[in-house]
Amino acid sequence: MFRTRIRRAHRAAGWTRRRRRGDDGLTSLPTPTRRRRRTHVADPARGPRHGARSRRNPWDTRIERPRVPHHNARTGRNRPTRHRCARATATRLRTTRPTTPVVFYATLGDPVITRSSALSARAPLVGRRVELQAFDDAVVRVADSRPAVIHVTGEIGIGRTRLLQEFAARAQDQGDAVLLTRTGRQDERPLSPLLAGDASGPLTRFHDALLQPGSDGDHFGHVMAALADTAAATPVWLLIDDLHATDEATQCLVERLLAALHHGSLRSHPVGVVLSMLSGEPTRELRERLELQDREGAGRHLALRGLSRDEVRTWLISRFATAPDDDLVTLLSDASDGNVLLLSELTTYLQRTGLLQEIDGYLTAAVKRPGAELPRDLTALLARKIDSISSECRRAMTLAACLGDEFQPETLKDLLQQEVPTLAAVIDEARRASLVEQRPEGALSFTHATARDYFYAAPERSQREQNHLSICQQLIREFGDAADEHCLTITHHLLKAGPGADPEAVVHFAPRAADIAQRHHSNFLAGRYYEAAARAADGVLPDGERARLFCLAGEAFQRWSDGARSTACFEESTRLYEACDDLAGFARSLQGLLRNRISFGEANGSATEIAAQLESLIGRLPEADARLRVQIHDILAGHYHARSRYDVAETYAQTAMNIARNSEDPALRCIPVTSLALAQMEQLRLMDAKTTWLEGLSYDRAAGARRYEGYHLQRLPIPLYCMGEIPEAIRYNQASYQHNQEIGNTGELCLNLTVDVMVANLRGEFETAIRTGREAMDLMATTRYLWSAPSLIGALAYAYTMRERFDDAEAVIDHLSTPGLIFEDTSPYRGTAGRLVQLLETYRRAGWPSAGPLDDTRRTVRGVRVGSIGRLCAEAELALFQRRPERLAGIHDTLEYVHRRGIALAMGWCCSIPRSLAVSTALRGDMRRAAMHFDEARRLAERCLAPLELARVDLYQGMTTLADAQADRGPARALLASAREAFDQLGAPALAEVAARAERAARTDRETH
Repeated sequence: MFRTRIRRAHRAAGWTRRRRRGDDGLTSLPTPTRRRRRTHVADPARGPRHGARSRRNPWDTRIERPRVPHHNARTGRNRPTRHRCARATATRLRTTRPTTPVVFYATLGDPVITRSSALSARAPLVGRRVELQAFDDAVVRVADSRPAVIHVTGEIGIGRTRLLQEFAARAQDQGDAVLLTRTGRQDERPLSPLLAGDASGPLTRFHDALLQPGSDGDHFGHVMAALADTAAATPVWLLIDDLHATDEATQCLVERLLAALHHGSLRSHPVGVVLSMLSGEPTRELRERLELQDREGAGRHLALRGLSRDEVRTWLISRFATAPDDDLVTLLSDASDGNVLLLSELTTYLQRTGLLQEIDGYLTAAVKRPGAELPRDLTALLARKIDSISSECRRAMTLAACLGDEFQPETLKDLLQQEVPTLAAVIDEARRASLVEQRPEGALSFTHATARDYFYAAPERSQREQNHLSICQQLIREFGDAADEHCLTITHHLLKAGPGADPEAVVHFAPRAADIAQRHHSNFLAGRYYEAAARAADGVLPDGERARLFCLAGEAFQRWSDGARSTACFEESTRLYEACDDLAGFARSLQGLLRNRISFGEANGSATEIAAQLESLIGRLPEADARLRVQIHDILAGHYHARSRYDVAETYAQTAMNIARNSEDPALRCIPVTSLALAQMEQLRLMDAKTTWLEGLSYDRAAGARRYEGYHLQRLPIPLYCMGEIPEAIRYNQASYQHNQEIGNTGELCLNLTVDVMVANLRGEFETAIRTGREAMDLMATTRYLWSAPSLIGALAYAYTMRERFDDAEAVIDHLSTPGLIFEDTSPYRGTAGRLVQLLETYRRAGWPSAGPLDDTRRTVRGVRVGSIGRLCAEAELALFQRRPERLAGIHDTLEYVHRRGIALAMGWCCSIPRSLAVSTALRGDMRRAAMHFDEARRLAERCLAPLELARVDLYQGMTTLADAQADRGPARALLASAREAFDQLGAPALAEVAARAERAARTDRETH
């Protein structure tokens, strides 16, 4: 019937079936064949047949039989079309007319596209030519097996959702597999937007991977593998709307996905990602990762602006098929500021109040008459619209808002069976008011998140809690014995129900929901659910079971890096375990507390007390609980390592290793490897550390522990590099790089790239070192992986110095003492910030000098400034090549201290420190001690098999010898000649020229400074 009515409207308007494409290529433009009859505006007195408002709902307004007036460019006025020039007129206005004169309902936001047809429907899209061209370019890029990332930002109602729908439709037209999500606000279920999205194409395996975590515990890695397999057959587009409102697991998956596209396993797959979010909403890590991809050409940022006045005119014509006058365009453009949602609501308001009229063939607004006023607040407009619907409809929509962005009519009917006799009439009223829209398989959803937010916030808090409680009870009755399978949804409503929730129901469903959330890497959600169950279990479960739930919550918050909340849960579990005399549980809770003190920057007196308690419990722990004993010994090793008691740390780590070797669980042997090897490295026993790392790799592979394997593989190149086993260091570093790419661990890639820079410097490949160093700097700024920052910046500054790019070297060195490496956290106990603070505090307690460049090693109120050996060595190199002995003499004491502590060897600066110290000592006039330092640097360079470092030692020793007026010039000339030949062979022209100049000075018996 609807199509018949459309055809009748066509014939009444005098339209034929002949069409042509519009200017933007999106819609068809009908061509009129005769002069059309005059069209009337909706008139309440004439009834719905003449375009009046519906008597059932004053918001059910419609305008039929549209016409196109002629716009006179010379006068700027519109007048009715009296001749057959509509085609040229529409072209001049740069707009198109819908194919059919459809009935325009009052919409909330952009033109409504039902979710069931979101991938194929094409409503008129005004403007956005630049954005559409950017997406078309991205489609070409993906078709060429190059990943593409687009992030769309803008305010509420600016048109992000409509643009993503157009993107999805265009990708589907290319035959690509497409998944378009639409975020449900206040929905905490892990990965719910991806699971409920509209899919087109072979995405079955990807969907299954989202539902079922892999057997190795790396759920996101399992998802990336499924996505790679799908992309091998056809290009894939993932379009995620309202990313800022998604659950924790979805946001973590997106970060992992971006890492895989940029550096990881998807970097050569035809995968495109479009992310939509409110302006300024993404987290700092996500925003910086997106900015990095923008800089490298792999991503594109589209900041949506409001519609211009011309585009507002086009939007009005596309909606009403009648051109507006200039006053109406100016009025709506100024009032809405080009916001499509507000523009739509304003025009609907004008229709409802009868202020929108058609006079002489064009639309105008009679807002100047007495009593007429145009609201400019979206909330007020939405409130008036909702007030106009019936109370039954408002009650139904309020309950639906508590159900979620999407809901089933049957569930709503069961909730309202005593209040609304016929739900169909209520839903029809809400649909006519464009509050809800149809979804596949009979489901309904709100047309815009703003509408749902309004309905959800309208009642008092007590009423909202009662609504959630009613929903929860109804879901439990409806699901019956299968309720446990829906524990996530039920738990969500139980917690929203507040104190009215049944404690036994919370205790039953919340732990099950937490287990599922944890398997999907939703650690914060798991911690909330475990903690809620533990607090609700007071008087329901025994203290031992409550303590276990608190302990699980503390561990979940610990993985989320929420130290304060984790500590609170561990303190509760410690108290309960102690009360019920559970020794193993008490030790487990203490172990969690001590880990928080170490990880989140609180290695203070309380940490010492906790460690003493654990040490007193070690002998009383059951022998059968090998895992707990290994974990406690390992955390004690970490505690003493943080306090610079490396010998005690090694003892505890070795004990943990012995316990693990005697156990039946092969994975236990992977745990203490890091603590043992780090303690050995700090004591400069690099051979022992190398052996420990290699043993750890064999344990990891035997147990299939991919996470530990990546961590141990990451650290192994450092002792190999320091020991001079450069080929082996390169081999393991490349293996680690590939492993980190496969799992999308971009943070650890910073350390891989740092080793590459240091190796390139050893080989004299300074341009390669600079290029790799800049890449690592960008990656470090994006991932906030600061552990390798000192070594990386020092190595990069050295490469610049060798190329005599002193200004660049200065800038890189200053990067360690400027806001470039300052990062902020929402909590002082949050993740990397706390660990880095603890590392720096450890060096300070060990007697780190307070003078010199290391003054920058300090904690700020909301961040950390990094300063270490990397900057020290870089300043020494720069002072040498800039011929500034006073600068080098100023850091002599710090160089001597670092050399005495042996820290440089552990940090990979085995040659730089003694060489720089030798030069600074010579400048102080102590040539004998300088010669000793030069001999040490030469031995280390020979041990490292680094000919470039050996040549540099010869160069510096020859130059300092020339600076001594009483020294013999013969040995100096020999050293400089040897250095020049080595630099020529190694391709280091800058150093070769320095050596040649010094050699010429030695021949002429002149002093060299």
